[in-house]
Amino acid sequence: MYVVFGATGNTGKPLTEALLKAGKKVRIVARDVQKAQSLVAAGAEFMPGDIYDAGFVGKVIQGAEGVFFMIPPFYSAPDFSAHQHKATDAFVAALKQNPVPYVVALSSVGAHQPSGMGVVQGLHYMEQQLATVTGVNLLVLRAAYFMENLYGWAGMIPGGTVYYTVVADVAMPMVATVDIAAKAAAHLLAKDFSGNSLEYVLGPRDLTFAEVAQIVGEATGFALNYVHVPVEAAIPAMQQVGMSDSMIHSMNEFVSALNAGRVLDVVTRNAANTTPTDLKDFAPALRYALPV
Repeated sequence: MYVVFGATGNTGKPLTEALLKAGKKVRIVARDVQKAQSLVAAGAEFMPGDIYDAGFVGKVIQGAEGVFFMIPPFYSAPDFSAHQHKATDAFVAALKQNPVPYVVALSSVGAHQPSGMGVVQGLHYMEQQLATVTGVNLLVLRAAYFMENLYGWAGMIPGGTVYYTVVADVAMPMVATVDIAAKAAAHLLAKDFSGNSLEYVLGPRDLTFAEVAQIVGEATGFALNYVHVPVEAAIPAMQQVGMSDSMIHSMNEFVSALNAGRVLDVVTRNAANTTPTDLKDFAPALRYALPV
């Protein structure tokens, strides 16, 4: 039996589907009962509960041969760092009481840094805490920038200009979450990792956001200009979509670190961490998110 946390999300759902397709029993954890119904219909076991409760988490993972763990996004959290720490602490406590042979944990580029990483800082904490668990084979997947984040551009695309806080000429890896799911599924099914191991998931190539805007524009039928704005200028828009002050600060600190070159300084691309889905193949789906 496998357990997938965040099972209704962009990574968790295709991972759950892949495990079910492989004929495995899958127990899923998610906040949205309605979103979970399609996976339940496909054969998954849904367990509702509080991910901050180590007792609940222990019941979920008991008897599992493999677990995919991720800290769910919580953009309105009054204290985003506390959310990350509480979710990690509950999982680690449960894992120490209910050891699971194989655990894959979703992290991020930048999680190697001990400070100044904002939204990713809690993933550094997660990695450090998981490493204290004995008797478990752990694989940490440090993923690049999600292509799915570009859905946040939908409202700006028809206007012909995209405003964003990443400096236009900063090249960074971008990955489709379906490729993260495929890698997690392959490792969990093969059980081909041991001890505490780490793997980056980087997509097919590095892109600047100026290049991203060009690709997205071509895919959606708009000639797009990319304009870098300082992180402070983005705060009102982030507030409008319901982000807490804590989340806004965390996001902006991470982007500032990215612009300063502190996020990707240890990342080296190779065949193992390069995944197939290209932005040119992903971007046409953004057409369906544009305002009518």
